[in-house]
Amino acid sequence: MKIYSVLLATATLVSFARAADKPGVRIGNFLVGAPCGIAFVVDDDAAFVVDTGGEYFAGTTAPDNSFQRYELKRDGATVQFEWGRVGDAVVARLTTDKPVSLPLKLGSGWPGWTSAFAPTEDGATGQATAKGKARTWRLQTGPRPTTATPDAVTVAIAPGAPTRFVAGLGKLPALGKVDGILEAAQKRYAARRPVASGEWGDFVGAIADNMNNSRTYSNTNHALNHAVSRGWSNGPNGAPYFCWDSFFTANLACLDDPTMARQTVRAMLSYQDDKGLVPNFAHVGKNGDEISSDRSQPPVGALCVWKMHQRWPDKGFLAEVYPKLVKWHRWWPTARDGNKNGLLEWGSTTGVWQNAQYETGWDDNLHFAGTRMVGTAMDADAIDLNALYSMDAEYLASLADALGRKPDAAAFRAEHAETNRRINALLWNEKLGMYCSRRWKPEKSSPADAGFGEGFDAVYFSDDQLAREVARGHEKTPTATRPGTHWSARWTGTFTPTVSGFHRFRTVADDGVRLFVDGKRVINDWRIHPPTEREGEGGAELSLSVTSLQEGGPGEAFLTRVTLMNLFALTCGAAEGERAARMTAVLTDPKKFWGTWVIPTLPYDDPNYRQQQYWRGNVWGPASYLAWEGVQRYATPAQQTEFAQKSVALFMKNWTTEKLCGENYDSTDGKQTSDAHYTWGALLNLIGVENIVDVGPDGRIRLNGAQTQTLALSRIPLKGRLYDVRTRPGKAELLLSGKVVLTARNETALLPS
Repeated sequence: MKIYSVLLATATLVSFARAADKPGVRIGNFLVGAPCGIAFVVDDDAAFVVDTGGEYFAGTTAPDNSFQRYELKRDGATVQFEWGRVGDAVVARLTTDKPVSLPLKLGSGWPGWTSAFAPTEDGATGQATAKGKARTWRLQTGPRPTTATPDAVTVAIAPGAPTRFVAGLGKLPALGKVDGILEAAQKRYAARRPVASGEWGDFVGAIADNMNNSRTYSNTNHALNHAVSRGWSNGPNGAPYFCWDSFFTANLACLDDPTMARQTVRAMLSYQDDKGLVPNFAHVGKNGDEISSDRSQPPVGALCVWKMHQRWPDKGFLAEVYPKLVKWHRWWPTARDGNKNGLLEWGSTTGVWQNAQYETGWDDNLHFAGTRMVGTAMDADAIDLNALYSMDAEYLASLADALGRKPDAAAFRAEHAETNRRINALLWNEKLGMYCSRRWKPEKSSPADAGFGEGFDAVYFSDDQLAREVARGHEKTPTATRPGTHWSARWTGTFTPTVSGFHRFRTVADDGVRLFVDGKRVINDWRIHPPTEREGEGGAELSLSVTSLQEGGPGEAFLTRVTLMNLFALTCGAAEGERAARMTAVLTDPKKFWGTWVIPTLPYDDPNYRQQQYWRGNVWGPASYLAWEGVQRYATPAQQTEFAQKSVALFMKNWTTEKLCGENYDSTDGKQTSDAHYTWGALLNLIGVENIVDVGPDGRIRLNGAQTQTLALSRIPLKGRLYDVRTRPGKAELLLSGKVVLTARNETALLPS
């Protein structure tokens, strides 16, 4: 998700309070590199690991690890691996569709820990020292292993003839009891697991499976919490904590495992600095000691913590994290208001523009193309950041209410209203009919021949690598006059500024373009692509060697490259009246954003849309979820259901057949792209849940009766209780303990307080 670069500070490794995560024996698939293995972490000082060698598979996993089920491939066989925790031990069963030999690899797991293993006739033993005490671990298989070494115990599995094993510390369960223990554990978890059935499939259980298999342990900070992706990890201690990614992951995890969800929030906030910055990333690198101290990321913490509190209220946790969320909120105007007008800009203390891009969370977005750094900030008041900051104030007010902090709540609501007022006063572009980011000062633009009084010497080539010269000439402006394809050209000219100061050159090229200023290459984009805008900078008297050039652009302050960011003004409720109608019309326009796969980060009519390059057109769970906040505020119940149905359909298209939870999705064909197992992909399914039943901003349970399909949701946590929902076209029913407590028909209904 994040490309971390430039300013890396060595972090002070933090051990944070974990009420339900105390030293002792932790058991789970917590080792980053062993997603289908079992790790036994003893007193945060030693570990024994048995690993089937299977790749990541988001199988059924109970939060307490009493039952887990995975699939793994081995020599053409599909092996089902079921196991469950019993005290300080586990019971396990391996079944297969074809005969196969499977090595159970043994190891210590984490750097600095050493466990010694020895083979036995029926398995292996392990020895380690934890907190000064000798600890013994045992593995016993039935049937006995075919081979056993200090590194692996190999078992034979055949169809209809499962292999079972028990492992752990202390007295082990009997092999003859494995099946009964697993069946009972499976039933217990099934009775409390959130699930769905019907025309959308089990889109709710998919959330739980992805979150519960993303928990990892680090022995540098002795923390057990969610990793946003095992694929981004650099060794056992390098599972990164990405900022807004982690908050969204906690929001998702709270559906089935509120305890671990809170741990993930604690983990991210433990790296907050003294000024209040919550870093873009932390716990990165081989030793988990790298942190981006120069920048933060979108402020979604209060939103996610409030959502978590509405599912499983915990005032103790709220009181613990609320001051940190407030401190983060207060950091933004002190660090990111470079022009002191009360609106915020993205930035980085490095003064590096790309690092400010990383702070947006949209690493390669085109929205801020054309901006530059002035000190530590981009020179543009950002519509997305100001909208999210306003939303953050709104949710902090709700958190303050929950804690009985009435003055805080009133102050945050006033700030929310004032920020929305400033957004309306300064970021509304009447000409475009949309809220836009805005440069501090408009740039003056000139036609392509301004400053080039002597014109350009042109050389044309019959190939696309500037090699086979075929013609020369002199032109007033660089203009592609050669017919056909597979050609290239070089124009050379001298630029004489008419005014002193900073100058920016903008190129627009269909396919490759390079721009040189005084021999220095400032634009390098030599590849095939649609007409695309690029920029370079220089000053004084300039001599240029160009392959294509078109200087100029809008001579106004607004950034008019439309992306989904523009619509975040709906997310915070800034839009009113005619402006709200115009923005909602853009959101729901099938020629802009409202297509088959929603919601793309670039509109369909953007020249770069077809590239589907990361944040340039793809569908992203976090962007869709923030847009969903706006959809709930402004769209009709029927439109909300349509948005949710499309979001779930996109996720389930990839999940049902391939068990993929994508970092992002191609919005032209709906296929998962980038990281195949990234937690926040499941936000698309959470949109589906919240569309049907959710807790509104007023703290009341709301039920959307404008449904079009038949669905059943079971054990959905709301305000500390488990509810069921049944829907059919035009109707939804909310049930508590089997009794209907609320019915909604074709519109949204609220449960009485």
